[in-house]
Amino acid sequence: MVLTAICLMSCKEKDAIEPTYSTQTLSFTIPNGEDFSKVCDSVEASLVLNGDTPLFPLQRVAYNNGNLSFDLPIDIPEYDKFITISDIVDDDEIINDINIQITNVGAKYAFLQFNVVKDGLTPKLISWYEISADASTMAMGNVIYCDSDCNISGIRKNGYQVVEFDCQFKKGYNFVTRTSKFDDNTLEYRFTYKTDSEPTLPTVIM
Repeated sequence: MVLTAICLMSCKEKDAIEPTYSTQTLSFTIPNGEDFSKVCDSVEASLVLNGDTPLFPLQRVAYNNGNLSFDLPIDIPEYDKFITISDIVDDDEIINDINIQITNVGAKYAFLQFNVVKDGLTPKLISWYEISADASTMAMGNVIYCDSDCNISGIRKNGYQVVEFDCQFKKGYNFVTRTSKFDDNTLEYRFTYKTDSEPTLPTVIM
């Protein structure tokens, strides 16, 4: 099922009478969301970690006919299961040409996963996905948590695979689009990673 979603991201502080910690609000408005209420009781946001405990739940909210709003913590105790940001561009294979700049190689990150919950089970995921009519271009979106600001830019080339980074990560939650395209002229597969302030792709419940 493909839904169009508008995602607004903003940072806010909790009221003074509540515990004082910074949160970031992620709000999804799904048009005609009531049509999917039969398959959605709630949605849970979790960080995806390495190791024996792959999911670290942050918050579960009621589906509310597709009007979703999360208040997620910005400061999360450092986990050894977070991934170092420089691992995004590491590659065990031989790199023919690499020209990547990382402003904070010690920054840690983790993917944020949205699980649709129905009767206590999580059979479906919310994601962002789009493919061109001729199937030559495909784009996927993710939300990534980063524990500190970090920029990644440049191009990595490995044979006929070209990966380009244009990412400005802020501490907190960042929307990242990965676009993959095959170039008939150069016979290269080009992957582009770019951060955006909000999703620009259709939302898919898988």
